[in-house]
Amino acid sequence: MEIMRSALVRWTGPLLLASVTLWGQQYKADKAGPPPPEVASGIAQALDKSGFQISANGAAYCEIWLRVNLPSGAASKEQNVTLPNMPMGALLG
Repeated sequence: MEIMRSALVRWTGPLLLASVTLWGQQYKADKAGPPPPEVASGIAQALDKSGFQISANGAAYCEIWLRVNLPSGAASKEQNVTLPNMPMGALLG
């Protein structure tokens, strides 16, 4: 299970970059630096040290930092839950 979570975390970034690239040619994805200092220390420790910056026509559109490890919890019993082992309200990035 931990191997699957680790693989998911490692592949989320490249998949995000690929989807943004396919979504529109005017958008560009590059690596970003660490999270900004305004982010609470507890949250910053849970995030990867480098994120992704999405830019449109040379201007920054957004920056995204994903978690280093995915949170785990009891499997959801609800229907149509995309990530059933994620606790509701968990920080993903």
